[in-house]
Parts: sequence; structure tokens; C-alpha cells
Amino acid sequence: MKKGTVGHESTIYTHGIFKSGKGRIMTRAKTLPNQRYKGKIVISLLGLVQDQRHILSLHPPYTVFVLTIGGYFAHETTDLGEFEGFRAKYFKKDVYSGRPTIEQIKSMISAYAPLIYFHPDEEYFPSSVSWFFKNGGLIVDPKPHLITNNGDSLPRNGQLDSAFLDLPSDQAIHDKVKKGSLSDAVAYIHAKPGVTGNYTDIIIWLYYPFNGAAKLQLGPFTVPLGKAGEHVSDWEHMRLRIDNVSGKLESIYLSQHAKGKWLQANEFEYINGRPVVYASLHAHALYNAAVKTIHYNAKDLLDASEKQMLIREFKSVYPRKSTLFSFAVGPVDEAAKSDSVFDILASPSSYEIVSLDYGADNIVPPPWLDYTGRWGPTINAYWKEEVKMAIKSLPLPFYVKMIANRIVAKLPLELFTQEGPEGPKMKSSWNGDERE
Repeated sequence: MKKGTVGHESTIYTHGIFKSGKGRIMTRAKTLPNQRYKGKIVISLLGLVQDQRHILSLHPPYTVFVLTIGGYFAHETTDLGEFEGFRAKYFKKDVYSGRPTIEQIKSMISAYAPLIYFHPDEEYFPSSVSWFFKNGGLIVDPKPHLITNNGDSLPRNGQLDSAFLDLPSDQAIHDKVKKGSLSDAVAYIHAKPGVTGNYTDIIIWLYYPFNGAAKLQLGPFTVPLGKAGEHVSDWEHMRLRIDNVSGKLESIYLSQHAKGKWLQANEFEYINGRPVVYASLHAHALYNAAVKTIHYNAKDLLDASEKQMLIREFKSVYPRKSTLFSFAVGPVDEAAKSDSVFDILASPSSYEIVSLDYGADNIVPPPWLDYTGRWGPTINAYWKEEVKMAIKSLPLPFYVKMIANRIVAKLPLELFTQEGPEGPKMKSSWNGDERE
């Protein structure tokens, strides 16, 4: 082996031939932050070796030797001392290879699994997919029938609209299943390389049997929209991006309706080192804080005369709060903390790794993951007419209801189309990155 003194954060090129469990290899490497083992400094070097990432370390007198993550140091080297047979998991800070094992994936989940809080008024909670099936969930293709054996009878090579899932036909069971079951909820995990190759992405999918109705924010007035926005089944997800070298959580993507948002890890609240995430009321869009926010800005649909009308109505109804008036207009998400929380680490059955892009590693995906149809029916309902009827019955000033109806008439039809979603594996983000 070639020897040489190397400073912290410097770069070396090792053109010697080294031996490891993989045989003879050529490598070059760059130093990474120092680590300590039994009081001695170990400078770790990250190198790409035959398309696999290895960790190289220095030990006085700075002999370079090779370690595959999860494997052993090279036994042929004579000066490894007490490091002989030492595994990477015993570093003070765990260091992940370019192809982390399932045990390392589980360590990442244990370190950073979010706590997911639900709104105090939430009615529709997540469950496991198997809970939905066992409680009477139906597949319609084209006739309705029960789903058996965790979905092994579901179509796997069909078109998106060739089949759909639905709630049980029995009304009592129908109403029960709509509500979901937080105690039976399962987080479904998909682990894959990040887009740069220097990261691991842990994607956490949550299944809800039902997505509740939407609300419209009209200045200071929050207007329920009847059944608009309701649909059977709802898939939401978040993506944790973790640095393979430092093991640090760098950023988190939160799904919000048809898209979502990337946030830096330091933009979250933490409880015992784990990030806190909030699921919005009914729609289950994910946020990093308690919020009340417009997710489709319809402010431009309000003309000047309507704004003045809303100001007058607001001041007459709330004379002491006139300074709080806002012209925020559009469908609104509300997220807040309550006693209802999903802890992904609550029990061994609270999460399931369903896909690991780094290799099979004995992962057997559930049959339903390859289902190609919709997870709920597409209902061509005249939702705008339903909304107008709902607004008519609300205890709001006449002019507020009139303006609300005008706004609803201008909203795009697809905004509240009652349509069952695609499954996780059918979404573009499964094989690619997220979009904002």
C-alpha cells in the first residue's frame, strides 16, 4: 500500500492497488470530516470504486485501507491494529454507502421518521391498505367485487381508467371505512438514491380511505363547499433526503394537492430529534407548521366593486376587527396540532418497506403496489351546482354569499373534480424527482 500524510478536508489521489473482500481495485478519494473510534481519529475518504462506493480510512502512520460499508476492513493489510474486523456502524456518526443496506435504511427511518399531526376537526384518518381491503373495500372492473389476499387479484397491466376501487356498499360499513383507522395506519416506505447520487431518499406514503370536502376562503370569511373536493382514497407522501456521508437529514419534500414543496430540514419543528409534519383538514396536504393558507389563488377573480362590498360587510359584522381584513381568496388548507398524531415508529407494524431501489434485499412488495387502476371512482358530478346550494344555506350575509357564488362560477372545473387518485408506483415521482 502507498502511504502519505493527508490533512483534514484535503484531497488525495490513490493510484496504488489495494486488496479488499472484492479483490484488487483501483480508486481515488476525497477526505471527509474526521471521526473518532476509541479516542483515535479516523479520517474517512469517500471513493467510487468499480461503480460501488467504498469508505477509505487513514490510521497512523496514515496507511490507506479500504472498507465496504457493512463489510470488513481488508484482512491482507498488516497494520490495521484494533480496527481489524471493525464495521462502519460503530463509527460515532454512521456513514452510509452509495448502496445502503436495509438495516441502514431502517436506521435512517428510526432517526428521522416524522410525527404527523392532524387537525382537531379531522374526520378522515389514514389506515393501512390491508385494513381497507379487509373491511369491505371493492374493486370495480367492471363489476364490483371484494379484494382478496392483499390485492393479488387487482389488475396490474391495465389502463388507469379501466378499473377503480370503491367503498363498501353496505351503508354502515361504508361510513366506518370512510373515517379510516389511525390505530391501523401504516407508513409505506420507498427508498431510492437521490438525484445526485450522494443522497438517499426515504419516501413515506400514507393511505387514506377518503378525502374530505374543501373550503373556500373569501377575504375574512371561510365558506364550506358542500361535497366539493370529496373522493374515495387519498395518497399523500413526504420525501426525506439524507446525506450518505454525514447521515444528516438535509431536506424534506411535502406533498400538497397535485404538487408540493421542498423545505430545508432546519425549517421544521422537532420533537426528540424527529421532524413534525401537519396534515391539513380533510385534504391531508402536508405542511411544516400549523397554517391556514390558500392553495389556489383566486384573488384575481374578485373585482374592485366586490372587494369594497366585502369590506363593508366585514366591518358591519365585525366592527372591532376591521384591521384584520384580508383579500385572500381561494380554496384553503387548515392545519393544526391536536391529540391525533401518527407516530411511524409506534410499533414494528407502523411502517413497511415496500420498495428498495438499491437491490432486492429480501423486500417482497405487496401485490397492490403494482395495481394500475384508480384508487377511487371518477364522479362527473356538477360540483359547482352543489356548492351553490351549500352556500345558499350558510348563515352568511347576503352579499358574501353572492360574491362566493361568483367566485365559484369562475373557478376551473378540474379544481374539485371528484376523481380517485393513482397509486404510488403509477406517479411520475416514483421513478423521478419531485415537482413544485
